[in-house]
Amino acid sequence: MNVVDLIDRAGMAAGSLSVLASRMHKHPARISEWKNGKRKPDAAEIAYMAKTAGLPVLITVAMIEAELHPETRDLWETALGEIDAQLVGRVAPVRYRAITDNLAKLVSFWFGASPRLGCA
Repeated sequence: MNVVDLIDRAGMAAGSLSVLASRMHKHPARISEWKNGKRKPDAAEIAYMAKTAGLPVLITVAMIEAELHPETRDLWETALGEIDAQLVGRVAPVRYRAITDNLAKLVSFWFGASPRLGCA
């Protein structure tokens, strides 16, 4: 998934890109600029679209920010690792395994590579 896919999914969930723009208090042209790469949404805008699309907000923000800002990709990958590490102590092992398996699938889908999540 990339920022264009996220915008499209959020637009579908909202009913249209125009409705999404209105709910975000943005001019529809701004959404088009994001899709065309002329501008980049900020983390809060990415979070809103992820929530609207029914995606995990923090994970989506980290992945899209890593895509939009390759110079800080290591930072966002570290953040994803910290999310994973925090899940270890707070979620029952069976549920944790399901969560990390799904997270691994998302990372693989978005980046086309195996994540470094430390799943057992």
